[in-house]
Order: sequence, then structure tokens, then C-alpha cells
Amino acid sequence: MGMLSLKRNFLFFFLFFAGLTLVLGGLVYFFVPENYVPARYPLLMVFFFIQSLIISFLLNRGYRKDRFVLRILFVSVFRFLTGGLCVGVWLYMGLSDVGIFLVHFLILYVLYMASEILASLRRGSGVS
Repeated sequence: MGMLSLKRNFLFFFLFFAGLTLVLGGLVYFFVPENYVPARYPLLMVFFFIQSLIISFLLNRGYRKDRFVLRILFVSVFRFLTGGLCVGVWLYMGLSDVGIFLVHFLILYVLYMASEILASLRRGSGVS
């Protein structure tokens, strides 16, 4: 399998899960009662989608199998630090629904991290 095909499959798989999470998040926003969804939920979804695009770019940039683990570690730390910065900024801005916000943030964090790991493992093993 060629390198271009691996990149295309990786990008499709990764962005598929990111888009699926975005759609499911939209359904949550519109169909779950208002008191269970944080007020800034759409911004949270946009943050995670943009973060996933950046991570996808970082993982696809100059892919080498011998640096696979190092890249995964780097993007995991990047996701953790930018997520912490996001939570810190929003807490500093003074949320009224902090508990609900943190629950939704953690759910999205785990979903996006899982899609990143699944896509990376799929690419690292050469599965198409």
C-alpha cells in the first residue's frame, strides 16, 4: 500500500470520527433539555474539531514508522495542554454551569482522543 493511500485512509478515518462526534454533539445540543447542556456547547464542539484538524496535520506531516510512538506522545500532550488551556480560559471567564461544562468537556475529550488513537493504530498497523 502506498504512502498516499495510507494518508488518505488515516485522514478519512480520523475526520469521520471527528465529524460523527460533531453531528452527535449537535443532536445533543438540540434534543437534550437545556439544563443538561452548557451554554457554550457549540464553541466547545468547534474547539475540539479544530484541535482534531491540527492533530491530523501534525500526525500526517512527514510520517515515519520509526517515530510513530513519539508523534502519538506529542499529539497526546498537545491535546492535554490545549484542553487544559481551554478549560482554564472558560473557568476564568466565569461559567455558571461549571459541573455540566466539565462533564461535557471530558466526554468530548475522551471521544476525540479515542478516535485519534484508533486512527493512529490503524495507520501504524497498515490496515486499510
